Amino acid sequence: LTPLDYYLWGYLKSKVYRTKPKTIHELIQRIRDEMALIPFETNRKVISTFYQRLAYCQEVNGSHFQHLL
Repeated sequence: LTPLDYYLWGYLKSKVYRTKPKTIHELIQRIRDEMALIPFETNRKVISTFYQRLAYCQEVNGSHFQHLL
């Protein structure tokens, strides 16, 4: 899984759909607005976590590693 899978999509969905967008244009604008509000430090932590997950995956030779998180 990538950071987009385990962090970004769920985060954006929770923010963007607080109230249902009425049009596709409103949806796109909300996504853009929310993306712009994510602090740099949050992105740094998400990427750091991704590297930790890669290390766990390598440690168990590609097997399940959820128990290590």
